[in-house]
Amino acid sequence: MINEIDEIAIPILKQVLKEAQNEWLDPNSKYREYRNLQIDKRGSFGERFFEETLSRIYYRRLKIEYNDGDQCDWDLKFNSMKFEIKTSSIDTNKKFQNEGIKENGDYDGILFLGITPNDLYIKFVLQKDIDFKKLHNIRQERHW
Repeated sequence: MINEIDEIAIPILKQVLKEAQNEWLDPNSKYREYRNLQIDKRGSFGERFFEETLSRIYYRRLKIEYNDGDQCDWDLKFNSMKFEIKTSSIDTNKKFQNEGIKENGDYDGILFLGITPNDLYIKFVLQKDIDFKKLHNIRQERHW
């Protein structure tokens, strides 16, 4: 049953969806379904992507430990190195925004996975190389 609030909200939602998804609406986009995932499952996609990719590349040289969920500051550990995984899709400004980057977190580096409708982008940054003064203060965001 639609009420007065719904009559206001639903048309606005439909307009914002059109503006935000433009290229994501293409049914032939390889990664289109990514946008339908809940936020926590989007992160899980990135974590599992790096776990599988690194396992295939370094199958004889790395012992990979996957920390599924938000129990601690790191998501993947291989050898003695701990990595936080940040996954984001391209926004309307053509940037990837990643939130929740901890300055004093228990990790050595961050593996970023950026997703567009048809491509994946990977970036790696050591924690010691992050200039936390340049991140947005409220949520510790990084754009790339």
